[in-house]
Amino acid sequence: MATLKVLAIGAVLGSFKSFFSKVKAFDQKHGKFEMVIATGDFFAPEDDTSKEEELIELLEDKLEVPLQVYIMQGQNAFPKAVIEKVEKTGGTLCNNVFLLGRAGVFSTAHGLKIACLGGAYAPEKFYDKANGADLSNPYFTSASLKQLLNQPALNPSASNPNSLAAMKALTSFQYIDILLTQTWPTSIAADTTTMPPDLQPELAPQLDELVKKAKPRYFFTSGAGRFWEREPFYWPEENNRLTRFVTLGAFGATGTGKKERWYYAFSISTAPPPATPIPPPANATRNPFLADSSEGHKRTFDQTIEQGESGTFGNVEKRFKGADAGKAPPNEKPHEGYVCRICKGTDHFIRDCPQKNPLNADGTRKPREGYVCRACGSDQHYIKDCAVAQAGPKEVVRGRGVQREIRPDECWFCLSNPNLAKHLIVAIGTECYLTLPKGQLPPTQTSDTRGVAPVPGGGHVLIIPVSHYPTFSSIPEDLAPPISAEVEQFKSALRKFYAKYSAQPVSFEVSRLTAKGGHAHVQVIPVPNKFTSEQIENAFRSFGQHTGVEFEVEEETEGTNMRRTENYFRVELPNGRKLIHLMKGSFDLQFGRIALGNLMRLQDRVDWKTCALSDEEEKTDAQEFKKAFAEFDFTQ
Repeated sequence: MATLKVLAIGAVLGSFKSFFSKVKAFDQKHGKFEMVIATGDFFAPEDDTSKEEELIELLEDKLEVPLQVYIMQGQNAFPKAVIEKVEKTGGTLCNNVFLLGRAGVFSTAHGLKIACLGGAYAPEKFYDKANGADLSNPYFTSASLKQLLNQPALNPSASNPNSLAAMKALTSFQYIDILLTQTWPTSIAADTTTMPPDLQPELAPQLDELVKKAKPRYFFTSGAGRFWEREPFYWPEENNRLTRFVTLGAFGATGTGKKERWYYAFSISTAPPPATPIPPPANATRNPFLADSSEGHKRTFDQTIEQGESGTFGNVEKRFKGADAGKAPPNEKPHEGYVCRICKGTDHFIRDCPQKNPLNADGTRKPREGYVCRACGSDQHYIKDCAVAQAGPKEVVRGRGVQREIRPDECWFCLSNPNLAKHLIVAIGTECYLTLPKGQLPPTQTSDTRGVAPVPGGGHVLIIPVSHYPTFSSIPEDLAPPISAEVEQFKSALRKFYAKYSAQPVSFEVSRLTAKGGHAHVQVIPVPNKFTSEQIENAFRSFGQHTGVEFEVEEETEGTNMRRTENYFRVELPNGRKLIHLMKGSFDLQFGRIALGNLMRLQDRVDWKTCALSDEEEKTDAQEFKKAFAEFDFTQ
């Protein structure tokens, strides 16, 4: 089994030369990528004649395509020349460019299953009797959707197994790895706190059934023309299988405004799914596709079509409301052939297995050992059953307001936050970005650097994952390796950069899950070479003795991929030695800054607020840093 790197991109809109050039450079810096998945409109709109020459070169195989690119139908019908080429080749447009088709499932050489439903959604066109495979039709129809839903990869009962091998394949059914659509399913917009209020995508209620059957690990669209990554959600009856939904900006977009992010790089494993439930990440939401309707169950696809043809669609918004939204119908019986993976019973789903977790008196599940509800601190229930969490941020408990988890658009470190101090960002990689903090510890914008600020622009930086995770330990295991690798890549570049100015890096990280959440990051501060690693270690241990913080040396095998289950504070010294403190109670988040401030006699700068500069001064620091760091910046 392998872990593959995949690059998903938004609508190319016919800008093939610049796109292939960008992909080649991207792969050289951040690869090696196994494939590129192009969502949305790969070709220019019919009324855009400026891209005709590039289209001809593409179809005549005159362009260099550095990686295998799989494309789909977006909002528009395919150009006539493309349809003619597909009819001749069956889907190969040129070397390394392949059409997935309007509605189907494709398996890669490594075993990844990619499901695709191309075309725009128009309610008045959905029930047309047009051929679902017609590439000249810009809309997806009930016929094309039904064609996809009847694929064996989505409907195992349709395979009619008549051999032992076929029966084995049926029992090891693993759902879809990657799902591509142009339009959003209606329910995806429910149960999220991070969706930008001005994002108004096209929604199709008929696609809900597709998501429920596919249970994709990744789900990409680009119909909204904006970048947004929804919080992940999970499928309880499938051992908490996780789905990540991402909508992408257009690569080929034109205009004078800021270009939306058009790419999403990720790693995906081809290993079989785990046999036991895995804990969902801290920022996961309940599954919006499992919400109850007022009738107690959701319509199937056939029921939806039947009701839609007679004009009797219900109120779609009902499924998003009520305290019981998101919960499965009580005592629902599994479909024929379902087997619980825990006890091998056939009369209940795995979520209801009596051997999985004992129940509380109120019927809710008791958590696994070591679980603590982030909303109220209890170990007797999961957060989804917590009265405090359901009460919302205004509920008052024990005289204190309950903190709700911060959203990415409110997070100081999320690029989607409109109030982010973007002028402090000095480098952006594939998985992480590098930024100066407000109020650096080393003094800048002054002639008196006290002999401890030799690096241009100060040199105090934060390494921050682009995606919103409260801690590095909360990053799912299949996504953690590339993020951890890029953190180390930034550390290595900073080490070489600091060395040029007779300094060395000291990095530290606070990893603590709280009700409010946060955003994982590593702080790196340059310390002059005149201080040895032993002196730096003594500074941390000495301050720890005064504050009740005990350190132990962390062995390399323990810190693999930065993953720990406990709350901790970790320090990495210039000699590579790592100290770790396992948090048991309160902890001063400024501990690392204070320890180094004491060492370098910068006690007056341990509070970042007293060191804050004006925006113009911060911009000057950032420009000085970027100019000096350029030769070490691997993101350029």
